[in-house]
Amino acid sequence: MTDTPPVLRRVAARVRARRTQLGLTAKELAARSGLSPRFVSQLENGQANIAIGRLEAVSRVLGVDPGQLVAGDEWLALWGGNLVARESGRAPYGLAHERPVALLGMRGAGKSTVGELL
Repeated sequence: MTDTPPVLRRVAARVRARRTQLGLTAKELAARSGLSPRFVSQLENGQANIAIGRLEAVSRVLGVDPGQLVAGDEWLALWGGNLVARESGRAPYGLAHERPVALLGMRGAGKSTVGELL
């Protein structure tokens, strides 16, 4: 897993940790999310580049937002309503106007709502 992209390592570790916390087996997670046990195993080992629809299905079973499985550590504080980055004590990029933010998405996806919050 050394040459695995950091985002896949994060997703792998967070899925495995949350599944364990809920007392689910990998087989149960697979069945409830509609994925194969082999794919769940690959996901938890950082070997699967999961599609967004599949990630949503897994996150629903785990009772978390898909973003919580993917987000970098500095963004995790956002999920609790806290806009301060956990380690640095400063607002994450975009929230303190350190970098411009462009919101792209399908019509009705919530870009305006999120933009107002940012």
